[in-house]
Amino acid sequence: MIGNIADAVTKYGQAAGLPKIGGASDDVGGMSFGDMLRQATNSVTETQKRAEEVGQQAAVGKANMVDVMTAINNAEVTLQTVVSIRDRLVQAIQDVMRTAV
Repeated sequence: MIGNIADAVTKYGQAAGLPKIGGASDDVGGMSFGDMLRQATNSVTETQKRAEEVGQQAAVGKANMVDVMTAINNAEVTLQTVVSIRDRLVQAIQDVMRTAV
């Protein structure tokens, strides 16, 4: 079972093929928050480009449907991961704002 949000983010990132993000329980030091967001954004962009490229290759008969579906699924999982992280961050900010008032 996952113990905290950092471990959950790490597990989702591993499943989606994202680069390892600093701040997880097994990583001391890590990277800045801005770097983490930049990497996540780049990862989403790269996986979506890859899915598009494979789709174009399939359209001209150079890729099979398994490759297309795998690339699309990877792009979808990566995007869902980033959206989930964003939603949790927005919720955390809202919680902080409520307690500060």
